[in-house]
Amino acid sequence: MLLCAFIPLVSFALAVVLPRAEGAIDLPDTYLVKFKEGVEEAVREKHTEWVKSLERLNDDGTVARGLRFEFGLAFQGYSAVLDKEDLKVVRNSPEIAEIKGVGTSAPALTYLTEEKAVRFTDENVDPDIIQLTALDNVTDSKASQILTEKNKGWNTVRLSKRDYKPNGFNNGPWIHDGYLGQGVDVFVLDSGVNLKQPGFAGSKVVDAKNFVRGTNISDNQGHGTMCAGVIAGRYAGLSPKATLHNVKIADDDDRAACDSTVAGIEYVVNAPGKNNMKVISMSQTGFTGRPDVSTAVAAAVKKGVHVVVCAGNYDVDACGVQPSNAPGAIVVGSTNPNNIFPTKQTDREGTNVGRCVTIFAPGSGVPTLSTKNLDPNYHYFAWGTSIAAPQVAALIANRLSKVGAQTPEEIRNWLVGTATKNQIGGNLRGSPNLIAFSGVGEEGAGVGTGRFTAANKVPGLKKSADDSDKVD
Repeated sequence: MLLCAFIPLVSFALAVVLPRAEGAIDLPDTYLVKFKEGVEEAVREKHTEWVKSLERLNDDGTVARGLRFEFGLAFQGYSAVLDKEDLKVVRNSPEIAEIKGVGTSAPALTYLTEEKAVRFTDENVDPDIIQLTALDNVTDSKASQILTEKNKGWNTVRLSKRDYKPNGFNNGPWIHDGYLGQGVDVFVLDSGVNLKQPGFAGSKVVDAKNFVRGTNISDNQGHGTMCAGVIAGRYAGLSPKATLHNVKIADDDDRAACDSTVAGIEYVVNAPGKNNMKVISMSQTGFTGRPDVSTAVAAAVKKGVHVVVCAGNYDVDACGVQPSNAPGAIVVGSTNPNNIFPTKQTDREGTNVGRCVTIFAPGSGVPTLSTKNLDPNYHYFAWGTSIAAPQVAALIANRLSKVGAQTPEEIRNWLVGTATKNQIGGNLRGSPNLIAFSGVGEEGAGVGTGRFTAANKVPGLKKSADDSDKVD
């Protein structure tokens, strides 16, 4: 989607300085303050309480002076709006190791189009699926079936059929086994999600946390609802039984501050529930400045959270983009219906490429939801890696729903092992020739039985006497 610049905060981030992303800004008078390692907690608390005492808010609720966020995952510190005198005090404090300005991402350029169409109804969708999606809990007997859900987009054909044949943007089936995210928490970190969108009917979509002052938690821009729709939308969504959490980190111009993004990531890590049953879907990228979002992503992965990010849309090396360069992140590029990379010259959006991309997924004309028009008689279609990434997040949620808790490494191995290989044409420019695949319907792929082939075996899994998958 976007270019970025970053400077790492801890040793496992990449020590590279990159050009500023077009549209990214530095927040005025806003600083990241990092404590020295080994400073006693009481000293940190006393310093932070002083920063809190400076608080002065603008009329819209944004911080004019004082504390914005506290951090404790990848480093101990905080962000704050400070005047010259405040900054002088902080610089003279012996417990402080570093003070840097806070930057942002650049606004997203992902396209969303709408078309008047025949409304999806129970009459033109497989009755078995209507019954399935209406259930609060899907039983193992129901989930053991291979089910075909009609009237989905071309993307669902690409994700669930090995023998996909390019056929333009034509609708096709979504083949799944009934494991649609039950028991899994998916956190969409973006511009918010509009819970009033009727396309979420029947799905559990909840407002979790708003990290953007001066605006409500809903999606007033559109990007976040677009991403959430392909996960939890009743007809567009691939994982409608997951619990989707709206974590707002980007403002109404779709610009995410680095500190609000890191705060959002820390929120997910500390939220109730097992980290290895949590999936972050974040299609915000191109961050400039501190705190380093890639460092926070890597720290969340180390804590067991599955983090999926988009590669970016600018036809450049994803290793030069934050957070696509984060160790452990699942980085998703996009393909179009012709099994080639979209480019800025041929499609509405391109895709970043290279060795830092983990996998590719459909990113052109993907059905989803809109926050701007809630009329259910319209269909909405998205372009860009921003829509490719949440599809992979949904596949991961479905996998966790099926086999239970997995480490990020195990999920990565499964995702790469089951991917459709060697079908992307053209110059790959160092990218893996892998397209995301659900794994459903193949002999030994685990359709309701837990069986799997040696090629797709995930490290740490062994067969029990009843052939079910178990984690050591």
